[in-house]
Amino acid sequence: MPTEVEPTTSNDLFERGPKKVLDESTRAVIKRLHEKEGKGIRELARDFSVSRNTIKRCLNSSYVKNRKKSPNQMFLQKHYEQIKQMYYEHEGFCIPLQRTIKEQFKFDIGLRMLERFCQPFRKALKNEKAQRDRAIRFETQPGDQMQIDYGEKDLILGAKRTRIYFFVSKLGYSRRIFAKAYLNKKEASWLDGIESAFYYFGGLPITLVSDNDRSLLGVDHKEHITTFNQGYQHFIDYYGLHAVRTRVRHP
Repeated sequence: MPTEVEPTTSNDLFERGPKKVLDESTRAVIKRLHEKEGKGIRELARDFSVSRNTIKRCLNSSYVKNRKKSPNQMFLQKHYEQIKQMYYEHEGFCIPLQRTIKEQFKFDIGLRMLERFCQPFRKALKNEKAQRDRAIRFETQPGDQMQIDYGEKDLILGAKRTRIYFFVSKLGYSRRIFAKAYLNKKEASWLDGIESAFYYFGGLPITLVSDNDRSLLGVDHKEHITTFNQGYQHFIDYYGLHAVRTRVRHP
């Protein structure tokens, strides 16, 4: 004989189903319907497809208080200052920060959660960068000038910390940028970077502007002055360019 099964009511389904999170505006509507229109808890639970306990929490203003934080949220709050510092060390990139947190703390934080948590840090970093980069724009004619410089960054390559040097060139009029990575910034790397920029931009500028980098400079002992070294000067003459050197960070 098959056993009889009790019919399942709609309220039982609400009680047993997955919990539904109500936002602030929905909770305000529930309160208004209860206080102004006199709707009961059972009716509201049916209308909004939630449990009666959820409706009760909305009405007695304990809904938010009773919500428990996830382990990941508790971890982020507990290590607030440390993660903030790590975010700055990763230059505002959450993907490598997520990987570092997993390696150091054995916590796998979701990328979207981490991005939301770091949003205030991102705004602060953006404001700092805007103030640091604020400068007077130096205007040139099209094709007149290309500025060249090097930056450097320590990266982990093959589980080994390696310093990478980035040749960067920028056109004075359009502000278009070309960059290429090297393991050093010797004269050969400079010349290869400049020539690669010519191919990338599809032409030659009239003037090359660099700072007083030692890889490009030599000393004229007769005149007791510092000038471009023989290799760089030969490169400039070969392409028929004019070269200008400036103080560091003041092109």
